[in-house]
Amino acid sequence: MLAFGILGVIGIWYPQLFGNGLDMARDAFLGISGAGLLLILFALKPLVTAMCLGSGASGGLFTPTLATGAVLGGALGIAWNLAWPGSPSGAFAMVCAAAMIGAAMQAPLSGLALVLELTHAGFGLMVPMMAATGIATLVAFHLDGYSIYSARLPAFADDSAPAAAPGSQAQPTSRGDPGRSLQPDRPEVRPAARTLSRAPRPVRQKIFQAERTGYHARPEG
Repeated sequence: MLAFGILGVIGIWYPQLFGNGLDMARDAFLGISGAGLLLILFALKPLVTAMCLGSGASGGLFTPTLATGAVLGGALGIAWNLAWPGSPSGAFAMVCAAAMIGAAMQAPLSGLALVLELTHAGFGLMVPMMAATGIATLVAFHLDGYSIYSARLPAFADDSAPAAAPGSQAQPTSRGDPGRSLQPDRPEVRPAARTLSRAPRPVRQKIFQAERTGYHARPEG
């Protein structure tokens, strides 16, 4: 509840943060937002998304990641137009959106195809989109190596793993083979079993026969 309360307060001034970010991405693609607003949305959208997901809310990361890249590209496109007028900021938004989602997914071709499919445009920007997506994916791979999906797997495995019984201790494992214990699996030998194994053979036979018949008499001999 605290996370949604904070989001509601921030959303009074920036309602574009509500939802999955599709509206802010569309405004960036159309070039109808200012550079200051786009930079603020670029800074706040990842924060509120992480805050809501960290609080236990259900949701995805694909569209928020795409929207974050779109608003960053739109702001960079507006800054570029200040130096060299004539370039549409929406083109920069599409290139940056493809680079962001391709690097976040660690799948540049899939990210590029999804952006083209979702926007139904940008085919004339294929070359810069491919170059930006490839470079961003390589940089993200060397810096971190995780995608927005694989990064959540360790936390999911920890949550789904059965809890250990109280008082139980995990048996150490070897570094070479984590699935194999340092000590071989051997049945526990009780002290009474050790004493019985050292008894003479006739005595052991008498005891085994008494256990089968249920007659626990003192063996002869």
